[in-house]
Amino acid sequence: LEAGGAFANAPSDPYYPHFAIPKSLTPKDGWGSRDEIVLGKLQPNCFSSSDLTSYLRARGIKHVVLVGLTTIGSILGSVRASTNLNYHIICVEDGIINDEPEVYNFLMKQVLPKFVDVMKSDQILALGE
Repeated sequence: LEAGGAFANAPSDPYYPHFAIPKSLTPKDGWGSRDEIVLGKLQPNCFSSSDLTSYLRARGIKHVVLVGLTTIGSILGSVRASTNLNYHIICVEDGIINDEPEVYNFLMKQVLPKFVDVMKSDQILALGE
């Protein structure tokens, strides 16, 4: 993605995120509070490559919203893993990208809805109203 110009304004540094989390999604008490964390991951499956599963289980959380890069990598890997772990997953359609539009469209329209809910960010934000 970076080679294709998707991150033209972002540095190539693994410790610096290419995209910030939108302010409208920032928790009231900010990041780092007891219930609001950001975890890094090292594999295409967020459930096995970080402390996420332990964190969710300790708090009895069964609903997870997925955003990120890329549809065919991290998102698909995490969705597949979540089905074995009995989580209810929502994939944010406008919060996920892939460098191949055809692959993105196929996965978002044909594959992911068989396992999880796919919704736009405004629909998800409306759930909290």
